[in-house]
Amino acid sequence: MPLLLLLLLLPSPLHPHPICEVSKVASHLEVNCDKRNLTALPPDLPKDTTILHLSENLLYTFSLATLMPYTRLTQLNLDRCELTKLQVDGTLPVLGTLDLSHNQLQSLPLLGQTLPALTVLDVSFNRLTSLPLGALRGLGELQELYLKGNELKTLPPGLLTPTPKLEKLSLANNNLTELPAGLLNGLENLDTLLLQENSLAFLGPTSCLLLFSTGTPGYATVRSSIFVAGCRTMPKMSMYGSKVWTSRP
Repeated sequence: MPLLLLLLLLPSPLHPHPICEVSKVASHLEVNCDKRNLTALPPDLPKDTTILHLSENLLYTFSLATLMPYTRLTQLNLDRCELTKLQVDGTLPVLGTLDLSHNQLQSLPLLGQTLPALTVLDVSFNRLTSLPLGALRGLGELQELYLKGNELKTLPPGLLTPTPKLEKLSLANNNLTELPAGLLNGLENLDTLLLQENSLAFLGPTSCLLLFSTGTPGYATVRSSIFVAGCRTMPKMSMYGSKVWTSRP
């Protein structure tokens, strides 16, 4: 009986697709179209697809509207697709994970109306220099946001106000010099904040940041730290390699 149960849980090939690999794990229908030299979404994918891999293709521009027939889609991987533009039309009501990392996006479209159920958004290693006001409006279910490895210099005020369920935030490896006041207000579930490799010049007195560091008093290279958002311990915060002023110079 245990062996039979294991066999049932293993991926099983279904009706073959001429381009992509189709398999089923438990109740998830997974379609793998990675590294197929695609320039567009391939036709005739199974309508009950729940996980779709389109990584490492040459898509350049992609419209989420092309995925509207796939009403069960919960995870979409578009990393390393040379994307310069993501078009957001229609609605994907149950999509929870979107991976846009390692592309060439210079702007982040407003995703809230198209992806109301989104819980994980990865836009790491793109070419973002700024985020629009209200960038995360409508993403009330978001729990993880990864913006590492972009070229962000500032963040818009109230960026995280629409995302009260946020648990993990990475702003590492950007060009940030200062965090907007009240950035983390109301984020009671936040347990991970990554800020390393920025140029943060000042963290205000309300940040409750306790630094354990070496160097010139008042000017520190952070080796380890405890961050208290609203005087609440955050289990994981990394600012390794960032130089910050604990009081204005």
